[in-house]
Amino acid sequence: FLRPFAVPGARLGRSELAAQASKDVAMVRSLGRLSQRNIRLPCSQHSLSFTAAVLVEALTLQTHRKGTVDERTLQTLLPFVVTACRNKKPKNLEGGVAWQNWGLVLASTIVETSVLAPEPQKLLVTSVLHGLTQQRQAFTKAMKKKSSAAFVQNRDSLSLLLSNGMIVALTILSQEPLPLSGADSKVTIEESRLPILSSLIPSNASFTSNAYCGCSMDKDILAALLKLDESEGGDGNTCS
Repeated sequence: FLRPFAVPGARLGRSELAAQASKDVAMVRSLGRLSQRNIRLPCSQHSLSFTAAVLVEALTLQTHRKGTVDERTLQTLLPFVVTACRNKKPKNLEGGVAWQNWGLVLASTIVETSVLAPEPQKLLVTSVLHGLTQQRQAFTKAMKKKSSAAFVQNRDSLSLLLSNGMIVALTILSQEPLPLSGADSKVTIEESRLPILSSLIPSNASFTSNAYCGCSMDKDILAALLKLDESEGGDGNTCS
Protein backbone atom coordinates (compact mmCIF):
# COMPACT_ATOMS: atom_id res chain seq x y z
CA PHE A 1 0.00 0.00 0.00
CA LEU A 2 2.73 2.48 0.93
CA ARG A 3 5.08 1.65 -1.95
CA PRO A 4 3.58 4.16 -4.46
CA PHE A 5 3.98 6.93 -1.86
CA ALA A 6 7.73 6.32 -1.48
CA VAL A 7 8.57 8.43 -4.54
CA PRO A 8 9.63 12.07 -4.01
CA GLY A 9 6.70 14.48 -3.94
CA ALA A 10 4.05 11.85 -3.28
CA ARG A 11 1.40 12.85 -0.73
CA LEU A 12 -0.27 10.46 1.69
CA GLY A 13 -3.35 12.17 3.12
CA ARG A 14 -6.33 11.27 5.23
CA SER A 15 -8.47 10.20 2.28
CA GLU A 16 -5.86 7.69 1.06
CA LEU A 17 -5.49 6.20 4.54
CA ALA A 18 -9.27 6.02 5.00
CA ALA A 19 -9.77 4.33 1.63
CA GLN A 20 -7.19 1.69 2.54
CA ALA A 21 -8.59 1.20 6.07
CA SER A 22 -12.09 0.69 4.62
CA LYS A 23 -10.87 -2.54 2.99
CA ASP A 24 -7.96 -3.59 5.19
CA VAL A 25 -8.46 -4.63 8.84
CA ALA A 26 -4.69 -4.56 9.36
CA MET A 27 -4.77 -0.81 8.72
CA VAL A 28 -7.67 -0.42 11.16
CA ARG A 29 -5.68 -2.30 13.80
CA SER A 30 -2.58 -0.18 13.15
CA LEU A 31 -4.58 3.04 13.54
CA GLY A 32 -6.08 1.77 16.78
CA ARG A 33 -2.67 0.85 18.19
CA LEU A 34 -1.20 4.17 17.09
CA SER A 35 -3.99 6.06 18.83
CA GLN A 36 -3.61 4.08 22.04
CA ARG A 37 0.15 4.61 22.08
CA ASN A 38 -0.01 8.31 21.33
CA ILE A 39 -2.17 9.22 24.34
CA ARG A 40 1.08 9.40 26.32
CA LEU A 41 2.43 12.19 24.11
CA PRO A 42 2.06 15.93 24.83
CA CYS A 43 -0.81 17.48 22.86
CA SER A 44 -2.09 14.01 22.03
CA GLN A 45 -5.46 15.45 20.99
CA HIS A 46 -4.03 16.42 17.58
CA SER A 47 -2.95 12.85 16.78
CA LEU A 48 -6.18 11.41 18.17
CA SER A 49 -8.30 13.82 16.13
CA PHE A 50 -6.51 12.71 12.96
CA THR A 51 -6.82 8.96 13.55
CA ALA A 52 -10.47 9.35 14.59
CA ALA A 53 -11.20 11.27 11.37
CA VAL A 54 -9.50 8.56 9.29
CA LEU A 55 -11.43 5.76 10.97
CA VAL A 56 -14.77 7.58 10.76
CA GLU A 57 -14.23 8.13 7.03
CA ALA A 58 -13.18 4.49 6.60
CA LEU A 59 -16.35 3.22 8.30
CA THR A 60 -18.46 5.58 6.19
CA LEU A 61 -16.81 4.41 2.95
CA GLN A 62 -17.30 0.79 3.89
CA THR A 63 -20.96 1.42 4.70
CA HIS A 64 -21.55 3.13 1.36
CA ARG A 65 -19.90 0.22 -0.42
CA LYS A 66 -21.47 -2.70 1.49
CA GLY A 67 -24.54 -1.21 3.16
CA THR A 68 -23.09 -1.76 6.64
CA VAL A 69 -19.74 -2.06 8.41
CA ASP A 70 -18.01 -5.40 7.90
CA GLU A 71 -18.08 -7.67 10.97
CA ARG A 72 -14.30 -8.21 10.87
CA THR A 73 -13.77 -4.45 10.94
CA LEU A 74 -15.99 -4.15 14.01
CA GLN A 75 -14.23 -7.02 15.75
CA THR A 76 -10.89 -5.31 15.14
CA LEU A 77 -11.95 -1.79 16.13
CA LEU A 78 -14.30 -2.49 19.05
CA PRO A 79 -11.60 -3.41 21.64
CA PHE A 80 -9.85 -0.06 21.07
CA VAL A 81 -13.14 1.85 21.31
CA VAL A 82 -14.11 0.05 24.52
CA THR A 83 -10.68 0.74 26.04
CA ALA A 84 -10.91 4.43 25.13
CA CYS A 85 -14.44 4.84 26.47
CA ARG A 86 -13.62 3.03 29.70
CA ASN A 87 -10.28 4.83 30.27
CA LYS A 88 -9.61 3.06 33.56
CA LYS A 89 -6.61 5.10 34.71
CA PRO A 90 -6.56 8.59 33.14
CA LYS A 91 -3.03 9.98 33.49
CA ASN A 92 -4.28 13.56 33.37
CA LEU A 93 -7.58 15.29 32.74
CA GLU A 94 -6.63 16.73 29.35
CA GLY A 95 -5.21 13.51 27.92
CA GLY A 96 -7.97 11.43 29.45
CA VAL A 97 -10.70 13.58 27.94
CA ALA A 98 -9.07 13.48 24.48
CA TRP A 99 -8.76 9.67 24.59
CA GLN A 100 -12.34 9.22 25.79
CA ASN A 101 -13.65 11.61 23.15
CA TRP A 102 -11.85 9.48 20.55
CA GLY A 103 -13.78 6.49 21.83
CA LEU A 104 -17.10 8.36 21.93
CA VAL A 105 -16.72 9.60 18.35
CA LEU A 106 -16.05 6.10 17.05
CA ALA A 107 -18.76 4.53 19.23
CA SER A 108 -21.34 6.91 17.79
CA THR A 109 -20.08 6.18 14.26
CA ILE A 110 -20.33 2.44 14.83
CA VAL A 111 -23.93 2.83 15.98
CA GLU A 112 -24.78 4.93 12.92
CA THR A 113 -23.23 2.48 10.44
CA SER A 114 -24.17 -0.91 11.91
CA VAL A 115 -26.67 -2.74 14.10
CA LEU A 116 -25.02 -4.18 17.20
CA ALA A 117 -25.91 -7.46 18.87
CA PRO A 118 -27.03 -7.19 22.54
CA GLU A 119 -23.64 -8.16 24.03
CA PRO A 120 -21.41 -5.64 22.19
CA GLN A 121 -24.14 -3.04 22.68
CA LYS A 122 -24.11 -3.65 26.43
CA LEU A 123 -20.29 -3.64 26.46
CA LEU A 124 -20.14 -0.26 24.73
CA VAL A 125 -22.73 1.39 26.98
CA THR A 126 -21.22 0.12 30.25
CA SER A 127 -17.74 1.15 29.05
CA VAL A 128 -18.97 4.67 28.31
CA LEU A 129 -20.63 4.96 31.74
CA HIS A 130 -17.66 3.49 33.64
CA GLY A 131 -15.33 5.86 31.81
CA LEU A 132 -17.43 8.87 32.76
CA THR A 133 -17.38 7.73 36.40
CA GLN A 134 -13.58 7.36 36.32
CA GLN A 135 -13.13 10.80 34.81
CA ARG A 136 -15.44 12.46 37.33
CA GLN A 137 -13.58 10.84 40.23
CA ALA A 138 -10.24 11.93 38.75
CA PHE A 139 -11.61 15.46 38.37
CA THR A 140 -12.74 15.60 42.01
CA LYS A 141 -9.35 14.37 43.22
CA ALA A 142 -7.30 16.70 41.01
CA MET A 143 -9.30 19.83 41.73
CA LYS A 144 -8.51 19.64 45.44
CA LYS A 145 -4.95 20.69 44.52
CA LYS A 146 -5.69 23.34 41.86
CA SER A 147 -6.73 26.96 41.73
CA SER A 148 -10.28 28.20 41.16
CA ALA A 149 -9.44 29.17 37.55
CA ALA A 150 -8.22 25.64 36.79
CA PHE A 151 -11.31 24.28 38.50
CA VAL A 152 -13.66 26.21 36.21
CA GLN A 153 -11.73 25.26 33.07
CA ASN A 154 -11.61 21.56 33.88
CA ARG A 155 -15.19 21.55 35.16
CA ASP A 156 -16.38 22.83 31.79
CA SER A 157 -14.31 20.20 30.00
CA LEU A 158 -15.72 17.47 32.21
CA SER A 159 -19.27 18.75 31.81
CA LEU A 160 -18.95 18.57 28.01
CA LEU A 161 -17.51 15.05 28.23
CA LEU A 162 -20.37 13.92 30.47
CA SER A 163 -22.96 15.39 28.10
CA ASN A 164 -21.35 13.79 25.03
CA GLY A 165 -20.99 10.46 26.81
CA MET A 166 -24.61 10.35 27.91
CA ILE A 167 -25.80 11.21 24.40
CA VAL A 168 -23.71 8.37 22.94
CA ALA A 169 -24.94 5.91 25.60
CA LEU A 170 -28.59 6.79 24.95
CA THR A 171 -28.06 6.57 21.19
CA ILE A 172 -26.65 3.05 21.56
CA LEU A 173 -29.51 2.00 23.82
CA SER A 174 -32.14 3.39 21.48
CA GLN A 175 -30.87 1.13 18.68
CA GLU A 176 -32.83 -1.81 20.11
CA PRO A 177 -36.48 -0.79 20.69
CA LEU A 178 -38.88 -3.00 22.60
CA PRO A 179 -41.04 -5.25 20.40
CA LEU A 180 -44.42 -3.83 19.44
CA SER A 181 -46.21 -7.05 18.48
CA GLY A 182 -48.31 -9.27 20.75
CA ALA A 183 -50.62 -8.57 23.67
CA ASP A 184 -47.82 -8.47 26.26
CA SER A 185 -45.75 -5.96 24.29
CA LYS A 186 -48.17 -3.08 24.90
CA VAL A 187 -48.13 -3.74 28.63
CA THR A 188 -44.32 -3.86 28.64
CA ILE A 189 -44.03 -0.50 26.88
CA GLU A 190 -46.58 1.21 29.11
CA GLU A 191 -44.92 -0.11 32.25
CA SER A 192 -41.31 0.64 31.27
CA ARG A 193 -41.54 3.94 29.40
CA LEU A 194 -42.80 7.43 30.09
CA PRO A 195 -45.93 8.69 28.32
CA ILE A 196 -45.34 11.82 26.23
CA LEU A 197 -48.95 12.38 25.20
CA SER A 198 -51.96 13.30 27.30
CA SER A 199 -53.93 10.48 28.91
CA LEU A 200 -57.05 12.07 27.46
CA ILE A 201 -56.09 10.90 23.96
CA PRO A 202 -58.23 7.87 22.98
CA SER A 203 -56.37 4.60 23.35
CA ASN A 204 -57.43 3.55 19.85
CA ALA A 205 -55.83 6.61 18.20
CA SER A 206 -53.55 5.58 15.32
CA PHE A 207 -50.52 7.49 16.61
CA THR A 208 -50.53 6.35 20.25
CA SER A 209 -48.32 3.28 19.62
CA ASN A 210 -45.25 5.56 19.68
CA ALA A 211 -46.50 7.84 22.45
CA TYR A 212 -43.85 6.70 24.93
CA CYS A 213 -40.23 7.69 25.38
CA GLY A 214 -37.43 5.61 26.82
CA CYS A 215 -35.39 2.50 26.02
CA SER A 216 -34.81 -1.00 27.37
CA MET A 217 -31.95 -1.17 29.90
CA ASP A 218 -29.92 -4.12 31.12
CA LYS A 219 -29.41 -4.37 34.90
CA ASP A 220 -25.63 -3.96 34.50
CA ILE A 221 -26.16 -0.78 32.50
CA LEU A 222 -28.52 0.54 35.16
CA ALA A 223 -25.91 -0.26 37.86
CA ALA A 224 -23.23 1.62 35.90
CA LEU A 225 -25.57 4.57 35.48
CA LEU A 226 -26.34 4.67 39.20
CA LYS A 227 -22.61 4.47 40.00
CA LEU A 228 -22.01 7.48 37.77
CA ASP A 229 -24.67 9.39 39.71
CA GLU A 230 -23.10 8.40 43.04
CA SER A 231 -19.64 9.53 41.89
CA GLU A 232 -20.82 13.13 41.81
CA GLY A 233 -20.21 13.29 45.53
CA GLY A 234 -20.54 16.64 47.18
CA ASP A 235 -20.01 18.76 44.07
CA GLY A 236 -23.30 19.11 42.29
CA ASN A 237 -21.90 21.57 39.75
CA THR A 238 -19.86 19.12 37.70
CA CYS A 239 -22.86 18.23 35.54
CA SER A 240 -24.33 21.72 35.31
